[in-house]
Amino acid sequence: MRAVDGGTWRVDLMLSAESHGHDRVRHLVIELKAPSVDADREQALQVDDYMQAVLNEPRFANVDTTWDFYLVVRSVKDRLKPSLRQANKPEGLYSEPTQYEHASVRVWVRTWSEILREAKQRLEFVKNGIDHNPSLEQALAYLRHRRGDLIPDQLRQPTSVPSPRAGIAHHPAV
Repeated sequence: MRAVDGGTWRVDLMLSAESHGHDRVRHLVIELKAPSVDADREQALQVDDYMQAVLNEPRFANVDTTWDFYLVVRSVKDRLKPSLRQANKPEGLYSEPTQYEHASVRVWVRTWSEILREAKQRLEFVKNGIDHNPSLEQALAYLRHRRGDLIPDQLRQPTSVPSPRAGIAHHPAV
């Protein structure tokens, strides 16, 4: 990677993903540090320098893009913590310069434990939503309320809905 000062960098390990939205291209760049490395200003500034190098790259000058740079570490040293916990900003946001030509950029510093905890919370939220199992009567009441004009006449009026009979397969008439 070409540095702002003209030199070159060797990135330890960088993962990158690109997605195309209806109005812009989104990039995610992740710098993973060795398990023994804790984040300090030096590591955060390194990722901030990566961001500056991308912003100064002519290939991205006229493309509406969003860049999120993540530094992922075991822990954050005390000297860096105040920079990651600023009022009116999400926790972990290290740098968010104003819009730079067509690019929107942010630099984040996150720990593995934070990322895993948030992923687990999102997974639980989705699992709880999937586990929602309304009764037939609740589903019909919802349909009557929202789309009563589209359902058959016999389902428009609330009536007792027969419950499925246990052992129906063993019924002699079947």
